[in-house]
Amino acid sequence: MTNRTVKTFCRNCSHLCGLELSIQGNEMVAVKGDTENRSSNGYHCIKAISSLDLGNGKTGRLTSCQKKQQDGSFSPIGAEQAQDEIANKLSTLIKQHGSRSVGVFYGTAAYYEGLNFPIMKSFLGELQSPNLFSTCTIDMSAVWVSPMRMGMMASGLPKMDQLETLLIAGKNPVVSHLLFGVYRPGTTLAQFKKEGRNLIIVDPRNTETARRATQHLAVKPGEDVPLFAAMIRTVIDNQWHDKEFCERFCINLEQLRASVDSYTPEAVEQRTGLNWSDIEQAAKTFASTRSFAVAGTGVTMAPHSNLIVHLVDSLNVICGNYPRAGDPVQSYSVLIPRPYTEAVIPPNRTWEKEPKILSSDTGAFYGEFPTGALPDEILCEDKERIRALIVYGGNPVKALGQPEKTLKAFKNLELLAVIDPMMNETAKLADYVIAPQLQYERHDITAVIDGVAAFASSFAQYTPPVITPPAGVIGSGEFFWGLAKRMGLKLEYKKLVFGMSYGDTPPGQPMDMEKMADGEQLARWWCEGSYTDFETLKAHTSGFSPSTTIKVAAAEDDGARLDLCPADVALELAETFHEKRSIAFPYRLTNRRLLECLNSMYHHVEATTKRYETNYAYMHPEDMAKHGLQDGNLITIESMKGGEIVGAVKADISLQSGMISMSHLWGEPDAPKSGNGSFTGALVSLELEDVEPINRMPRQTAIDVRIRRVSNA
Repeated sequence: MTNRTVKTFCRNCSHLCGLELSIQGNEMVAVKGDTENRSSNGYHCIKAISSLDLGNGKTGRLTSCQKKQQDGSFSPIGAEQAQDEIANKLSTLIKQHGSRSVGVFYGTAAYYEGLNFPIMKSFLGELQSPNLFSTCTIDMSAVWVSPMRMGMMASGLPKMDQLETLLIAGKNPVVSHLLFGVYRPGTTLAQFKKEGRNLIIVDPRNTETARRATQHLAVKPGEDVPLFAAMIRTVIDNQWHDKEFCERFCINLEQLRASVDSYTPEAVEQRTGLNWSDIEQAAKTFASTRSFAVAGTGVTMAPHSNLIVHLVDSLNVICGNYPRAGDPVQSYSVLIPRPYTEAVIPPNRTWEKEPKILSSDTGAFYGEFPTGALPDEILCEDKERIRALIVYGGNPVKALGQPEKTLKAFKNLELLAVIDPMMNETAKLADYVIAPQLQYERHDITAVIDGVAAFASSFAQYTPPVITPPAGVIGSGEFFWGLAKRMGLKLEYKKLVFGMSYGDTPPGQPMDMEKMADGEQLARWWCEGSYTDFETLKAHTSGFSPSTTIKVAAAEDDGARLDLCPADVALELAETFHEKRSIAFPYRLTNRRLLECLNSMYHHVEATTKRYETNYAYMHPEDMAKHGLQDGNLITIESMKGGEIVGAVKADISLQSGMISMSHLWGEPDAPKSGNGSFTGALVSLELEDVEPINRMPRQTAIDVRIRRVSNA
């Protein structure tokens, strides 16, 4: 049996760590970090090990496509026949109901298929259906809403090694491993502090990251708006803001200050549980040093997420925390060159424009509709409702929440096709499950995060397949190309990444609709017009970093400005200040990350099951004592909207009193009280009155709940 070592990169998350795989025959037997990779420098996390178990078929991987039979069971079907039948059904539905009857949802796994992802977008774009949905609008769409109503600087973001102060809100990178191009977050943040720099953590829990902070603002769950409103008020009142930057690049600074006027020390202390002096100290530290603030899913999945992210971004703006003309761009786009200028990209508010979803007055965000509306887009009575859905690399039945509504919607579809290597909760409802090639079995390129802060520097990498896929699987790109061929569509291969709209992207390369382009050809197209040619990229098996130095360019004043306080932000600030909590639901349930898992992935691998029997309902010991609870006792957790789950309690002194902390995306949507953990999505509401305005983002953390002990448990 032949033994060999190959270089590639991991595609579990946006860090895309460089790896060396040891392979015997066609089985991956070991993995270690690639020390020659100039971005990750030998680092990888435990999920890279789990990806080997998945690829080697140790976790129930599908090695052939499946078709649902009349009795509800699944039987193998060839990929070609599956494409024939799906394309025929899609064509029939479009003929009867129009192209809007078809939609695509893509999940986290699809983000990191750099070469296949554009083919999916081309398929839906050429089909002329606007129905594109993703996990972004389930967990982080506030980071889209904020620049769309404020605008953004075209100069890019500062790098961590340039900062004197870093503020992290609702993010635990020591566990999630996602932060500003940092690959060893625990070590790096400890060193950051040791060097005398400031690390301010905003989190209700004393997380693994908060324990490394120079200042931990342990805000009450869901009360980030008063905190950041107070920080903005403090900075402006003390004249700590960057006046020159604000005068040149901003409007409505005075309106922003007026809108936070009601957030007085007394009101903010009561809401946040923090001392005003601590907030004042954090604001002074932030404003008086070279700083930057970032928000994670603990904020973007919380109530008022759009407003919180707007305030975090406003804090960065009023302190002038952006590269200036003449500053070097530390991580520029290698594959999609773009200008970096000291200028404003103005707000565009595309959700106010057509096309809009059918179930509310909401348009698209960077070419995508809000996923929180997907069940209503399937269930509504409109003749153009979604009747066919292709799910690509995700598990929306589990990720969305409110299972009674979500399950009803997915069961109401006339065609559901799922591309996934596992028979997950969404796949179990599908008519067809397409077994795809996995990450080490396909050509790929680091296009998805080209030029963003996930890399430590400007960097790109290409990898060929390093093992042979099972005979019954198909590449995701080939699947969408095959549907297009059968439906008479002509696809155009564009340089598309996450957050880029197909219709707004410059023309690309027409695809041959008789013969599918191979992965190497797709990668060659990506390199055209970039800072590297394909042969150079291919030769650098550990990745390529250009030697070109790019500096932020000065720009003429074209009148574009960052809007610090549009009317809807002012209204949200006023409404949020006056909201009251129900005393009948005294606890707030918050999410927590697990190192071994990524969203719903890897819950069933050995590394996870050996460490976690279930997703415990963690509580502060004093709260447990108040209810007469001990570790392992069962409690019922009920939300204000009527959802209910059962969880096993466990003491955790890192929590505040009044909190319950659980990992989400465990358990079964159709049995939220039992099975492999408790399904916290049962506590989530997708009803229009309960989701965020603008983007219909469901509230997935800081959920108001009450508890009671299960008898005899």
